[in-house]
Amino acid sequence: MKNLFVGTYAPSTLGSLFRAFTFGHVRQPDAVAWRWLVYVAAVTPTTTGIDEYALIGIVSTPAAAPIILGSRLRKGAAGSPRWAGKLVGDVLATVRRLRYQATSGLVLLRADSAFYGHAVVCAAHRAGAKVSITARMDPAVKRAIATIPDDAWTTIDSPNAIRD
Repeated sequence: MKNLFVGTYAPSTLGSLFRAFTFGHVRQPDAVAWRWLVYVAAVTPTTTGIDEYALIGIVSTPAAAPIILGSRLRKGAAGSPRWAGKLVGDVLATVRRLRYQATSGLVLLRADSAFYGHAVVCAAHRAGAKVSITARMDPAVKRAIATIPDDAWTTIDSPNAIRD
């Protein structure tokens, strides 16, 4: 820090700076980031296999290492679902830009139960992605699961999953 800055900055200084940003400010680096990634992917194998199969948020394919495509900071005590639909839509737009236009391979959104909601699922469906979201096991979910035949389940392989 001493080599980079004349004085030591308190963490609240950075927080004060971030609180001054509007959503438009955040969108500008997002636009730069996806354009950069698309240009890098055009000349390197960073997203090899994305035309056949892709997981989003952190894009992962059977042939390439995971790459972070999108992230958001939420305001204050906002829960994970806040603006999650917009994030999913943005990330899927980046996946679309990375893929060949004639591609018909699977794009799969996998998320934990914090993102289980209408906005996220609708954003994924609008972009043509399949959805696998963990749901809280309340009575309605248990009843819905009980109606699914055993042979209707699909195993999802995540060869390059990032695990905590």
